[in-house]
Amino acid sequence: MPRFGTKWLLFVFALVALWFSTYNGYAAARDVRAIISLCVFLGSGLAALYCRGKQQAFWLGFFVVMLTVGIGFPKDYVPNFNWVPVWLGHYYDPFPSDDVREAYYFTRDIIKTFTVLVLSIAMGYFAAYLYGRRQQLRPPTRSE
Repeated sequence: MPRFGTKWLLFVFALVALWFSTYNGYAAARDVRAIISLCVFLGSGLAALYCRGKQQAFWLGFFVVMLTVGIGFPKDYVPNFNWVPVWLGHYYDPFPSDDVREAYYFTRDIIKTFTVLVLSIAMGYFAAYLYGRRQQLRPPTRSE
């Protein structure tokens, strides 16, 4: 499985802090959130390309889920998050002010991103599990 050291932990905390800084609703807030998501997506693709063994299986599963949800194809199998606006509608005024609208978009983006990351991580672990099972079931080879 992927190993994370102190540098990676600090990097992740910096990204999370940057993500939460977008709650203020400045002009580029949605773009900052999109760039962070894009960096996670591209990083997982590069990790799937350059890692080996279980790590490659994990990152490949992670990348495939993010790619599938990002493209939205096939439509029958990809979540469309229609429940998020309905659920948030109970907490936000239907005709919000600008501040409330930014809070709504921020909360919506948090829910969507968190759901995609959880699905991606789950698929990554499942892919790594399948890789491990395949290695266990493989018959031993003759070495001379």
